[in-house]
Amino acid sequence: MLTILVILTTIIGVVLIVLLLFILGKLNWLENATNSLLTKIDINPVLEPSIDSSPDITDPYFYGLTGKKLWSSLTGEDYNGVNEIELEEIRPRYTIVLIKALAKFIKENLNDPNNDDLDIIKNIRTVSTSRGKIDIWLPSNTVDKLHDIGSSIRDYHLSKSENDKSDGESVVASKEELRASIETTIRAIVHDVVQQTGVKYHDDISEDLIKLVL
Repeated sequence: MLTILVILTTIIGVVLIVLLLFILGKLNWLENATNSLLTKIDINPVLEPSIDSSPDITDPYFYGLTGKKLWSSLTGEDYNGVNEIELEEIRPRYTIVLIKALAKFIKENLNDPNNDDLDIIKNIRTVSTSRGKIDIWLPSNTVDKLHDIGSSIRDYHLSKSENDKSDGESVVASKEELRASIETTIRAIVHDVVQQTGVKYHDDISEDLIKLVL
């Protein structure tokens, strides 16, 4: 009887050792496979387009959404075939291109009479990414406000030039007041867009945009 117990114990021990070695081998394989996969994933997307990226390809990281469809999906007007999980992936990427688009709207002249009746030209600016391009659509009232900021910035730069020629305190005060007004307006517009699209980092977007246009 004792011999049988010893044999059974030995067999069970051998089986357990084999199973343990098998499990350790699988864990090692899984770790190697995971590391191999991670090396193929771009976890640090570059903000500027790479040399090989084509300007004619829509950035696939937005799940095919671009222009007004992208806006309506983020604002919940029409999901356009994407779900909330995909939208949560899109929002951080949208934050980056939104800053670039807002800067374009501010810097470009939107009062060209030849463009007034072309809504797609007035309301859309195309932004390049490392994977292609994306069209950023904004409502007309927002676009008009951004154009007004552009005009204010031109006045601000003119006031700076005048200040270089004069040491008057009134000129300095006027310049500083104008800059403060521009910054306040930019923050208000950004806050409105952030609220509508559900993206985050209102303060960071505002500060980055101010640095780009002022």
